Amino acid sequence: ELCADRSLIKLLFGWNNDAMKDQVAMLGKPPDALWQNWEGKDKYFHPDGTPKEAHDRRLKVYPLSLKQRVRNLEKPLSERGYGTGDEAPLPPDLQNLFDLLNGVITYDARSRMSFEGVQAHPFFRGVNIPGC
Repeated sequence: ELCADRSLIKLLFGWNNDAMKDQVAMLGKPPDALWQNWEGKDKYFHPDGTPKEAHDRRLKVYPLSLKQRVRNLEKPLSERGYGTGDEAPLPPDLQNLFDLLNGVITYDARSRMSFEGVQAHPFFRGVNIPGC
């Protein structure tokens, strides 16, 4: 995010969305401590973590997998898929992005990819940005 001057989370979830809502929709209900501390959960989710219908709300809950969200990055907003049935292989650049994000976006900080692992990831191969 620092090098690209863009928020990675907002790119995955859309500029006008609640990123936490979309993260929960993607990863499922977080561990109890996180779930209890999130004040906005009742607006979008039932107590068991399943999405509520979007009655009178602009922001809908789309339970999309990380892979589908990455796949959507290559499409205009009007053409993004909200189903999860597309099993075609990702293009190599998007596959590298998916692999990187899959190692980073998780509730359990201990299981996240290390900083060194992120730096060495193939997604960044050939990137030479001074200071990063």
